[in-house]
Amino acid sequence: MRFAPGSHTEEHLRPHRPLHGDREKSHTLLTELNEGDEIRVTPIGRGDVTVHNERVLDGVGE
Repeated sequence: MRFAPGSHTEEHLRPHRPLHGDREKSHTLLTELNEGDEIRVTPIGRGDVTVHNERVLDGVGE
């Protein structure tokens, strides 16, 4: 899992959009990274669970 530390403290939720332009086609959402964003990688295994604030900028995959 990848996440941007401190993103949960931003005053406003970053604008985001569906990966394929339509939430009916995919629930994957995209947002732009800001200059200076640090992305950290945290290993999670199959069956692991993460619990975090909805404002945490996070993702998986490439």
